[in-house]
Amino acid sequence: MPAYRFTTLICIMLLTVTDATSVEPNEAGQGVYQDAAFPQESIYDEPIPPESKLGILDKTHHYISENIEKYVTDVDRFFANDALYKYTTDSYVQLSGDVLFEEKGEIGYGANLRARLDMPGTKKRFKLIFDTDPKEKQDPLERSVDDSPAAAVQESDLYGAIQRERKLWGWTFRPSVGVKFNLPLEPYVKAQFTNIYPLQRWALRADQNFYWFDDTGFGSDSTIEFDRPVGKEHLFRASSFARWTEEDEFFHLSQIFTFYQTLSRRRKISYQIGAYGQTSPTWFMTDYLLVVRYRQLIHKEWLFFEIQPRVQYSKENDWDDEVSLLLRVEMLFGRKYL
Repeated sequence: MPAYRFTTLICIMLLTVTDATSVEPNEAGQGVYQDAAFPQESIYDEPIPPESKLGILDKTHHYISENIEKYVTDVDRFFANDALYKYTTDSYVQLSGDVLFEEKGEIGYGANLRARLDMPGTKKRFKLIFDTDPKEKQDPLERSVDDSPAAAVQESDLYGAIQRERKLWGWTFRPSVGVKFNLPLEPYVKAQFTNIYPLQRWALRADQNFYWFDDTGFGSDSTIEFDRPVGKEHLFRASSFARWTEEDEFFHLSQIFTFYQTLSRRRKISYQIGAYGQTSPTWFMTDYLLVVRYRQLIHKEWLFFEIQPRVQYSKENDWDDEVSLLLRVEMLFGRKYL
């Protein structure tokens, strides 16, 4: 391993274990734990003043902002979106199985495991992370599928990491150190920064993720999302994404607009349109994508069924339409899914 990569690995490891526990005396002189890694559920760092001390404008602002946050979180939790796991600290286990039908008659199968669990004895300051398909290794336009359900399970790589959560410069900071368990073992490190800003009737969410994988080198994923509820049953989201990797040495870019609609407590649907491009050899568009996600809760609060028809227009395919249909069964475990 080159020296600069080894140095980076050591630095991230130090960041992971530094400030594991800070103790401050309380008024009685006893030590109490101060855990900056787990902020309040609200997007505000400061507690809301008593209602009697709030003016009409402040009351309106807090009411709107808190309801925006609640509705956005509810939508992300129902769809098991990535945003939920970036901006909350809940433990969870997510298991999914996919069947993909393509226009040419081909059928593919996929399986995925993702989990975040509290480490015993660490007062929830450290997490164990498991993932068979890390987002940093995914192509957002390609689905990882195999010829059979058994192959989808057997050929999956399993990644595991220890993650620390803390506050740093006003951001939630999550450094992690992990390894791919499949032989040959491959280490990796991540340093993720996230933050949420209320903007009147909008919520701005920013996510910056730096990472290094032994097989692909350094990379950076940057995401900015604007969320706005539309009425009481709908949500609009605009998401901008940029990825740079040492392997490619240019940017992959995307702009996605999504409209979420609540049909009932157990049924929701989303409509998504996305444009994708890159910066090498010059700025140009590579793909356009249309996706509809119909998702239904089919058993209690943890078993979901999903249908995803999609149409992709690719420059490599002379902009001809490519139609596919994805069926998914997903199980979610955690305090919020009991």
